[in-house]
This record gives sequence, C-alpha cells and structure tokens, in this order.
Amino acid sequence: MLQTPPAAAQEQKKRFRLLPATLLGIVLLVGIYSRIGCPLRWLTGLACPGCGMTRALAALLRLNFSAALRMHPLVCLLPLAAVWAALGLSGRRLPQRAERRLIAVAVVLFVVIYLIRLFTGDPVVKPDFSSSVLHNILSFWR
Repeated sequence: MLQTPPAAAQEQKKRFRLLPATLLGIVLLVGIYSRIGCPLRWLTGLACPGCGMTRALAALLRLNFSAALRMHPLVCLLPLAAVWAALGLSGRRLPQRAERRLIAVAVVLFVVIYLIRLFTGDPVVKPDFSSSVLHNILSFWR
C-alpha cells in the first residue's frame, strides 16, 4: 500500500477544505453573470438564509453601513470570516473544537435571522413562487 508523505497529505487536506468554497464561488459567479441571481431563488422561488449578503457586502464596501445591515443583518460577520479564512490559508488555525462551535453558532444565527426576516415580511427574502423554474415546470404539467 502506498503511503503519501505527510507534507503531501497536508496539502491534499487543504485543497479538500477549499473545495466547498470553490464550488460555492463558481455557482455564485454563474448565477450573477447569467443574470439568474440567486440559484436557489431562481429554482424554487425561496430565498436562502444568506439572501442579500452580496448586496450587503457591496454596500459595506461603499461604507454604507445602514444599507448593508438592511440587506443582511449578519454582514458584520463577513470581516471575521475573511480573517478566519486568511488564517486557515496561512496554516494557522483555531482548535478544531472551537472552529466547529463557531460554525454551528454561525449556522444557527443565519437560520434564526432568516426565519425572523421571513416572518416579518422583509422584502429581501419575500418568497416569489410564481417566477420560479419549479413553478413553471409544475404549471406546464397541469
């Protein structure tokens, strides 16, 4: 059985960790440049928990903090996520247990904020089933 050297194994692990972010980036770029916007909303008519984050980031980069918070209340997590990603790419990481807890807290925050926005009628996450691909397919079969 062939064993990979420790340095090669570490490099392989690093590339594997970058795979989900790379795939997400590709999907987002395709969505943005093909003018379908959010792929989930285009397909189902439902906004995802991160809906508005791209517009929030754009507003944040223009230093328009109030607009950024209106687009997505968790935009303040983006600088922290960027620092965390930079540390991970440089080889310095938090303990695995701490990383798992931070990810769990972020996921819970995104879901809770999403549900609050959905049930309070936030226009950014308002469902629009009638313009979704899924609705068009189901309407065609009727």
